[in-house]
Formats: sequence, C-alpha cells, structure tokens
Amino acid sequence: MEDGIPNTALREIKALQEIDCEHVVRLREVLPHGSGFVLVFEYMLSDLSEVIRNTDRPLTEAQVGVLNTHFTIIIETTYMPLPLTSPTNPSDNLISDPQPGTM
Repeated sequence: MEDGIPNTALREIKALQEIDCEHVVRLREVLPHGSGFVLVFEYMLSDLSEVIRNTDRPLTEAQVGVLNTHFTIIIETTYMPLPLTSPTNPSDNLISDPQPGTM
C-alpha cells in the first residue's frame, strides 16, 4: 500500500490514465477524498447493465453486433497490453447513446 491506497487500485488508475480508445470511458481526474480518492470519468448516459435490463427495448441483433465489435476493440486495447485486476461486468461498460441503431 502507498498512502493508504491499495497497489491494485493504483495500477488500475494508471492503466485508465494511459488508455486512449474511443470505446473506453475517459478518466478525467483522480481527487483525494478523506483517506481514499474519487475517480472522475467523462459523463455517459447509461451503462450496459441498464441497457441489457431494459425489457421495454430489447437490443436488436445489429446492436448486439456493434457491441461485440466494441468489446473486441476494448479487450485488444485494454486487457492485452495492461494486466487489469478486475473482471469486466456490465455496470462497468458505459453507453454513450443507447438509442436503437445509433450505438
């Protein structure tokens, strides 16, 4: 640990700061907060978990295809060169425009 922040968190913050991919939400700032910190990311309207759970508007086959392409790019950009410690889960995947056909 360094200054009370776990080394794994420091590694993930560093990785987020170095990632430059249009399909990955940008980490804008890391601010101290008490004995911890707050991560400031660019604003996104929604996350993938919310889109998947929206039974009023299920994803179309085309949208699933676009998401698969985006995830392939994200994995190649983030997980291949930098070993991150957290698995990907839907709430970590942000959606900039969840409107049908626009992803």
